[in-house]
Amino acid sequence: IAQQIPQCNPDEAGTIGLFHDVGRMGFNLIIEFIQPAELDIATGHLIYEYQRFGCTHIDMGMLLAEHWQLPEKIMMGIQYHHHPAYVEVEAIPDHLRAEVLAVYLADLLAIRLGSAGGNPGTILPHPSFAAMLPHTTLTDLANDRRISHEIAMIQEMKF
Repeated sequence: IAQQIPQCNPDEAGTIGLFHDVGRMGFNLIIEFIQPAELDIATGHLIYEYQRFGCTHIDMGMLLAEHWQLPEKIMMGIQYHHHPAYVEVEAIPDHLRAEVLAVYLADLLAIRLGSAGGNPGTILPHPSFAAMLPHTTLTDLANDRRISHEIAMIQEMKF
């Protein structure tokens, strides 16, 4: 996906992709000690997290990233990884836009193709991001054999 976005650094997008939901790890550590709760898809998972934990996985991810002293660009990637769904492209710092969009699209496609846990909802990127994909569409990405192959390889991993 990163190769389809001009000026996107695939290595940085991949690293941000590895860390973007790290805050969920923090929640996983405390979930066993609190009452179970059902996610209401209509309210969305960020509101659910805030109501249940008093913060979102983004906040938790930022705490972990600061503790681990991760590079600023990775920390900002964690902070902005949901922004493409809710804001115009200009709301994301210019030096980070392409990588954040790549991570967002990868997450969106993984959810759509049934290989991502966590967020069951999908929100398309804000229309202002369309100019960042001049040579492809989301449908093209979803149907790309290389992307489907990579997602299939991930699904085959045993942990």
